Amino acid sequence: MPVVTVSGCASHYTLDDFTDPWGPEPDVILIQHGTVRNGRFWRPWVPRLSRVARVVRRDLIGHGESEDPGPDYRWSVDALADDLAAFLDAIDVAAVHYVGDSFGGVLGACFGSRHPNRVKSLTLCSTPPHSPVGPVVKGDSERVVTAMGELGAAGWAQMLLDNGVLNANSPEQEEWVVREAGRTPLHVIQGIGEMLTPSDGSAPVDVMPLLPTLEMPVLFVAPPASPMLTLADQVAMRDATPGAEIAVIPVPGHEIYVTGTDRCIDAMLEFIRRRCPGALGNCQISTTEA
Repeated sequence: MPVVTVSGCASHYTLDDFTDPWGPEPDVILIQHGTVRNGRFWRPWVPRLSRVARVVRRDLIGHGESEDPGPDYRWSVDALADDLAAFLDAIDVAAVHYVGDSFGGVLGACFGSRHPNRVKSLTLCSTPPHSPVGPVVKGDSERVVTAMGELGAAGWAQMLLDNGVLNANSPEQEEWVVREAGRTPLHVIQGIGEMLTPSDGSAPVDVMPLLPTLEMPVLFVAPPASPMLTLADQVAMRDATPGAEIAVIPVPGHEIYVTGTDRCIDAMLEFIRRRCPGALGNCQISTTEA
């Protein structure tokens, strides 16, 4: 398993490259998962994408096979974005087409704002404009971090599944999601929850001020009926981002990258080919029915 050290933590990633070896140097697509997930959740995307690009799936610190930074780690979106730039340096990649879901999208917006020269395009799936603090996520009126502590990582994942925030396409996949998400240390998801909605009354994470600063092509891949955000939220994000586009994927749930895999891939590849001329070679764009 490829591992590099970034900011003192071992950072695990998976690289898949099935591009033609006689072709030009391939682009790199970096996939960044959301909270309590890891790169394995994006496995169904790899067969198509790895034929047209080098695909890097990176486990965020404290997730998957990456090192746990410990219970005293102070989580910061800005620091995570800077760590991502250091990660690209460590694997000798200058710039990427970035794909992120939910918190991975929040991190992508921050990364694109802080390190614009490292991002060729941004695809932000199901990305909330503000910290997700709605009752459907908490389950009750308690603070998110308190509810996490009561449920544990696996219980928190099951609650998110029950509320349509995490998604699966079969009972077997649902069991796998709970088991895989349950590997995430509790203090990691609590630390991220505290970062998103601080208990000291300081401002929660807000993506909206970052959007006007983004200089690269940006695509919002939007769920029409997510319990975490509204379609109006996502249209407002599109409107706040210079030259951005939105693709609404007519499938259920928040994690449309799971419930509408090929439709999401179609939208992303078509966008990149159109907005980044010469990118991704001569790829097949669509496998879905008209």
